[in-house]
Amino acid sequence: MTKKQRYAELTNHHNLFRETYWGRFEAENRPDNQIVANRNTFAGEHTVTKYVGGDVPESHDRMYDHPELYRSRDGYVYIVSPYDADSGMDERAKVAGMTRYSPLYHPLAATYIKTFSNKREFTAWKKTH
Repeated sequence: MTKKQRYAELTNHHNLFRETYWGRFEAENRPDNQIVANRNTFAGEHTVTKYVGGDVPESHDRMYDHPELYRSRDGYVYIVSPYDADSGMDERAKVAGMTRYSPLYHPLAATYIKTFSNKREFTAWKKTH
């Protein structure tokens, strides 16, 4: 029996993405090629070294949909990809200190990103958002 290919395996960094919600999807319904390219760029741009998990801030605001936390050479990188980005999401993300980034989940889901120098800084931020 042949093992089914997953989204993560379509990237140049399958080890980083294989445990993510996105990365575990079966690739028979291929993701948008731009999303795969954006994930490759993201991993290189932010010198990502390890997927840490999908932590959600305590508010459980829908802005924090599809969360992914990564370890990088410079600290930590947190991304979220909500689908309803047109409903004031850009402003809410800005208030949370996040910036809009190239889509990393789906073409219709905006991606927001925030970097942290260490895990303690991320944990403190998470408790207030």
